[in-house]
Amino acid sequence: MAVEKGFPKPPRLGLKHKPVSKSRVNFDILYLVMTYSSLHGLLAMMQTCHTLQSAGVKLLLDRQLSVSGRRHLRSFCRFMLVDVFRRFTSLRSATLLAGDILPSDTSTIAMLTEVFNHASSLEWLEVDIPSEVLDTHPKLVQALSSLSSLQTLSFCGPTKQAHADLISSMCSPLTEVNLSFVGARPSQGLPHILERFAGSLKVLRVHDISCTRAATSQFPQVHTLEASLEDAQYDVSTWIHSFPNLTKLRIIPGGASLNPNDLDRHRTQNVFTQDSKRWSQVQYLSGYIEDLYVAALTCNVGHLRVALGDTTWAAELAAVLESTHPQRLTVELELDEDNWNEEWLGPLIACALTVKDVKLELVVNPIAALQVDPIITCLLALPVTSHVENLDLAIQLEITYDAIGPNSLGPVVKTLREVDVRGFVQKLAQALGSMHQLRIFIPYNSESAWQFDRQEESGVIVQERLYLETCKWSETDVLICPSHDGDTDS
Repeated sequence: MAVEKGFPKPPRLGLKHKPVSKSRVNFDILYLVMTYSSLHGLLAMMQTCHTLQSAGVKLLLDRQLSVSGRRHLRSFCRFMLVDVFRRFTSLRSATLLAGDILPSDTSTIAMLTEVFNHASSLEWLEVDIPSEVLDTHPKLVQALSSLSSLQTLSFCGPTKQAHADLISSMCSPLTEVNLSFVGARPSQGLPHILERFAGSLKVLRVHDISCTRAATSQFPQVHTLEASLEDAQYDVSTWIHSFPNLTKLRIIPGGASLNPNDLDRHRTQNVFTQDSKRWSQVQYLSGYIEDLYVAALTCNVGHLRVALGDTTWAAELAAVLESTHPQRLTVELELDEDNWNEEWLGPLIACALTVKDVKLELVVNPIAALQVDPIITCLLALPVTSHVENLDLAIQLEITYDAIGPNSLGPVVKTLREVDVRGFVQKLAQALGSMHQLRIFIPYNSESAWQFDRQEESGVIVQERLYLETCKWSETDVLICPSHDGDTDS
């Protein structure tokens, strides 16, 4: 039927269609999901729409981005420079590892320079830039020097004179600096390079840079120092003078090794110089026994961590404990098939257990692990002078694939699993009369916690607080769990 002009169209037959609205998820929920997503998940959600892309930029930049290599560095620079105003206000921290760029790569260096020119909100920076690039591109140096909000600066890769000159020219209020001039010691000493930050520095980690005493330069705000005693010419008074309010000290190994006569000579000198000025208390002190012995610190220490490469240092450990009076002691002892016997190990452990709160970390290679029974049995023959109340005993298995492959660990795992932890604990409760709490970790065996209730009439009652079987090879093992024939748990 023809429809005349001016008349309404006849109604269509059939069901009447209602408009269907698309379901919408609340934006706050999506943003919350993005907040807890992995980096891969966050990037995937950012690609779904413009709204989530804009919202995700801030979350992405909050993740302390790590950019490595020239190609990724160029992508990062282009990403940041697309929206300068919004993206740079969110850039608070970054890791930029550009060690493979060349001085001739002017386009990449120009983009990087522009990024630093806009990074006025950057507070934390870990960077690797070759010294040749800094020497030939002064605009890049100027951009880095002008980072007004930067508080933490870490140089990765080879650090040379150009990096020292850059730090000396920076105008930012640095509170933490990490420098390692291994093999390329700068001409200036540490007080000269960091003089500008004497009033703001709080954390300092340096290596292979001269730290001689300056006439006036002090760093009164520094509370944490990581450095080599060799860089201070083995004179601990240099540190006491430069960092008078230090509370945490980690002494890292230097490149040279001292003979026994030099060890005693430097120790005697350090004891003498501390008669006039010393730290009264240090919360945390760590280092190898050789360095701690030479430093001869005469102050109260909250937590002392000592690393030993063999078991022949009992006398030196006793001297360190006598002068520091630690409230808590951690001993990390490396054991292999050649560097220990019961005659050496017993006195060393006995010395350590004169402290009330002790953690023993015995790092054993696979061959030494086959002797785990006589190693832990040394604890049962200690003298009654032990004062330990809380003991944490951890056997850490050190797996080196160049020495022994994962397929050869079957006998080692079998030996470790056969250790009778419960029987050992019962004997230890009788041997160490002062102990109240015990934690034990045996690789491929168990991790457990125990409490000892000592009563005059009934003796000691051992309470098992925790007992978990484990196939881990160390307390921090999350990566390696070798499999063996007939070893289904691994």
